Amino acid sequence: MKKTIKVMTEEEIQQRADELTIKVEAKVTPFVFTGDSEDDQVIGYFKEPKRDVKIKILDKAQAGIASAAEDLMNLCVIKEASDARIYSDLPENDTYYMGAVMEVQNLLKFSVNVLKKK
Repeated sequence: MKKTIKVMTEEEIQQRADELTIKVEAKVTPFVFTGDSEDDQVIGYFKEPKRDVKIKILDKAQAGIASAAEDLMNLCVIKEASDARIYSDLPENDTYYMGAVMEVQNLLKFSVNVLKKK
């Protein structure tokens, strides 16, 4: 008997993120990777880090962006709401872990000074 897989719509994924936002009292952003097939979703949820965490991560990023992003991912992914494959130690799931590490870098947004210096 083939297992029926429920594919979540973008609206359902965002609704879950909105519910988590209320629960964790911080903005939650979802991310979705495709698993072994188009109907195999690997869904994770990031919690917006507090400013002091962002500053510590920025300091660490001076030494290495990948390890800083990994630290931020480990602090921000809501494990109990996210697909377990993201944190699995199995080599075949490394793509999800690495994808989450890369995705978390997008959480940190910066303003850029547009004033031209003379």
